Amino acid sequence: MQSLLSASDMLEEVFSRKANANESRFCPPYFSPIPIYVSENDKTTFYEYCFHLLNNKKFIHGNKPVKAALYYLKLTNKPKIKDISKITPKGVMSRKSYSHAHKFIKNMKVPDIIKYKSVRDNDKNINYAVYFKKYIDSKGMDPHSVIISFVSSKMVEVTIGADVYRISPKF
Repeated sequence: MQSLLSASDMLEEVFSRKANANESRFCPPYFSPIPIYVSENDKTTFYEYCFHLLNNKKFIHGNKPVKAALYYLKLTNKPKIKDISKITPKGVMSRKSYSHAHKFIKNMKVPDIIKYKSVRDNDKNINYAVYFKKYIDSKGMDPHSVIISFVSSKMVEVTIGADVYRISPKF
């Protein structure tokens, strides 16, 4: 079995990425810095990750399970947080298009962190887009092995240790 990256190595890999054609909600194509996305709880992490996995068929090889890692991180250094979890600019949290979110981020000075509600989980728990590594402490945060099995084109089963979750993210 392949060993998991340490949390500090994973962060180094994410924050060393160069601007490219890929996009995410708060990262338009060729935008820099590229954020890391984190959730306040495990289940929201699974909803977010599994949405992108199910939505991007190149990662699905038949019905073979996907091996992943779950990292626990702590925010540090008193970052400036742009909180849009209570009042969200129109269209920024669309499930169908990132265009409003891209305009939103391009029209502002890049914040340290954006705090927002998930649109993929049923409970709309909190996520963060973190733009700078200095705001994350990964010391002592060993990764946890996760197995994701495909149930259908819209549902997966996530196993972490003895816990099993059935996840059907909102599309």
